[in-house]
Amino acid sequence: MMGKTAIDLAEEAGYILVAPMGYNTGGWYGSPVGAGPGRGKGKGAPDAAPGTPNGPPNAAPNAATAAPDAAAKGPGGAAKGKGFGGFGGGNQPANLRELSEKDTMNVIAMVRKEFKVDDKRIYIMGHSMGGAGALYLGSKYPHMFAAVAAEAPAAFWQTRKETLQPMKDAKVPVMIVHGDIDEVVPVTNTHAWVDDMKELKMKYEFIEQPGITHGPVIESGLKPIYEFFAKHKK
Repeated sequence: MMGKTAIDLAEEAGYILVAPMGYNTGGWYGSPVGAGPGRGKGKGAPDAAPGTPNGPPNAAPNAATAAPDAAAKGPGGAAKGKGFGGFGGGNQPANLRELSEKDTMNVIAMVRKEFKVDDKRIYIMGHSMGGAGALYLGSKYPHMFAAVAAEAPAAFWQTRKETLQPMKDAKVPVMIVHGDIDEVVPVTNTHAWVDDMKELKMKYEFIEQPGITHGPVIESGLKPIYEFFAKHKK
């Protein structure tokens, strides 16, 4: 997710854009790892958990955006780097998911400490595995974020309403952007999340982009996400 377009759009909108340094395909930013639906052989095969050899590939890190206070000056920025043992390789610690969550929260804490951030305008977003992480962290820390956004979230766990309820209670709006021909995370999985948000009468927006697959939604979803963030603050 940390490409030129993301940074440019963040700067244009007046955000500081950051991402955790420890990207790792097995960390999941603390979120549950559920088995994906059966969709043939190879990557994304039946009962293949995302982040495993047969699971969805190329999961992009999640990112937090914070709007500087009106008195603060300076461009937005981004942090990026390799994860523990590379992209899921090497010896993985038993508490990898916990460390991945802490990595994200530590980055947010650093930004809040080092920049004059408007605490009413802190947001979290992510793609694929990062999208699952954004939903999870938005649920666990709902009073921190003004809004949550996920692009093609690989959130296959069944406790969707339990995840969404804290965000509903804290009045945290959620946006999900998903391509209708996603070959890695079926858009039908997001439909289930949208149905639950609708049933819970949450504030949410869902954009199903025609002709968009798993990777391209990263870029195509950014502009509507930033526009969504601009409409919401604590």
